[in-house]
Amino acid sequence: MGLADCALCPSLLAKHDPDEGVVPPLIGRAYRPGGIAMIFDQPRHWDAVAGEMMRGRPGAAFDALMQDAGLTRDELFLTNSIRHRAPNGRIQDYPEAVFACGAWTKWELEAYRPALIVAMGRVAVQSVFGKEATVASTRGTLTSTPPRHDWGEGWVTMCSYHPDAG
Repeated sequence: MGLADCALCPSLLAKHDPDEGVVPPLIGRAYRPGGIAMIFDQPRHWDAVAGEMMRGRPGAAFDALMQDAGLTRDELFLTNSIRHRAPNGRIQDYPEAVFACGAWTKWELEAYRPALIVAMGRVAVQSVFGKEATVASTRGTLTSTPPRHDWGEGWVTMCSYHPDAG
């Protein structure tokens, strides 16, 4: 089954109508394996228009943060914890989607094998660390093998606020 055929979160997919604000799924993009994986929450409107992660105003904020850190998109793997944008961006109305896409995230990470996984924002943090996790309680702390997933050993993870939060 490919991502276009995925039906793991049926209540969200039932609303999969461009007029309703749900966009086709986006899969992560890696430019060079083994670096840093950045996991965000869900595609934004601008991502759907561009067909890739972190575009528009949030993307400009992200690029500025990465430039301050001495990084470029070419050094990162960018993905979302949820592959579809919920109607009007209200992913909180579809809690099963937060965890349904976990298999896709695991598949992407196994293929990319990042040295570091950074979850950016509440939804991404919950998808990696579990539904009780908060950005404030886990921000800036390096951990190995997040407790939420059966991802195996050796994953180094941390989290931060979403670039669009500020």
